[in-house]
Amino acid sequence: MNSAQPNEAPQLNSSSEHSPIGTQAILFAVLQDFVSTTKSTAGYIDIIDDIAAADNSLIVKKLANVNKQQTNSIGLVDVFYRLSSLGAVNLKSMPIEKLFTTITANSTIRFVPPSTNHASALVSTDNDILSWCIIAIVYACNTSKLLKAKTRKRGKYLVLSVHSRKKIWLTPRLFDLIRGFKPANLSAKKQRLDELLVTYALVMLSEMDIKVTAKKNPEQELLYLHLPVSQQLNVFEANEYLR
Repeated sequence: MNSAQPNEAPQLNSSSEHSPIGTQAILFAVLQDFVSTTKSTAGYIDIIDDIAAADNSLIVKKLANVNKQQTNSIGLVDVFYRLSSLGAVNLKSMPIEKLFTTITANSTIRFVPPSTNHASALVSTDNDILSWCIIAIVYACNTSKLLKAKTRKRGKYLVLSVHSRKKIWLTPRLFDLIRGFKPANLSAKKQRLDELLVTYALVMLSEMDIKVTAKKNPEQELLYLHLPVSQQLNVFEANEYLR
């Protein structure tokens, strides 16, 4: 995903005008994050000016780490921008494979071809919102971009399970946030930027009747998304996805 400045400002819409978290909370997290890293960079630069060139290697390494943190923060803000610029929810029937295609096209996340007994299953969702919410959660964890996916049918839902080749790939704070998330009981405490982004994504998913859970077993950590199964496929939608 290109985390450079957006080419043009997003149009105002209902989802951005009525943020589920609050503009002040988002701006506070962004401000604190960038102020902290900017001060660190300035401090290390001052130190470099005061010591011999031969002793600069450690400072350069620290500066590189600060730069990496700043780059990660810019990526999170970029995803926030894209989520907030999406329009109102527009549910459509679509094959689950389209989700993986969209995520791959919009980010650096790659999925190993999913193993499933429901390859032709249709889900009722907004593909743009769903894909960007998944991108938001994965980018917030910032540990793995190569993922595996499986699906299984469970009642009126198609359960999508996502995991990484890494045993631990969900940030512990975010793992607990996802596991304990309740849309009607949002925490009023100040959150870090990555926590705000995941909370934002979880709220948007809950508005589409998509439940997200996180679990771990001895082998791996898993992210589960319960996607509503489409009851019927409109003829025009069918023609669109057969192209």
